[in-house]
Amino acid sequence: MQAGFWKRAGAYMIDGIIVGVLTFLFLLLIGAAGMALDSAGIQKESFESIVGVLGVAVYLSIPWLYTSFFHSSRLQATPGKMAVSIIVVSEKGLDRISFWKATVRYLSSILSGLIFFFGYIMAGLTKHKQALHDLLADTYVVEKGSVSRVEREAV
Repeated sequence: MQAGFWKRAGAYMIDGIIVGVLTFLFLLLIGAAGMALDSAGIQKESFESIVGVLGVAVYLSIPWLYTSFFHSSRLQATPGKMAVSIIVVSEKGLDRISFWKATVRYLSSILSGLIFFFGYIMAGLTKHKQALHDLLADTYVVEKGSVSRVEREAV
């Protein structure tokens, strides 16, 4: 059985909090490193240049790696999805998706949000409750343990 819009929204909020905390910790680490380098006498401009390049790359990588790693893992779900008992599966049924497909799904989810979140709203409007990023990545979000072998063939 495909997961409904509200379960997915709840999972998204939980994951948003977790990613927010991880990002905040990263920023604290960068700030602490800046203070340490400043007290060591290293020029602030040099540090800002390095952090500007590496920091942005790492900052943008946190949600991508978090999402793609968990969706392609044996768990097939982020902690937010696990909390509401839903998983991400391939178009073939209960098969887990590859890291590459999870990355395509993640990047497509950015598009889902950019178009006034309509890509997410689609999960409440499509036959198989697929958001735009599910359609683009050929994935489904289903209730954990609710898909039988017969339903797998129908998905």
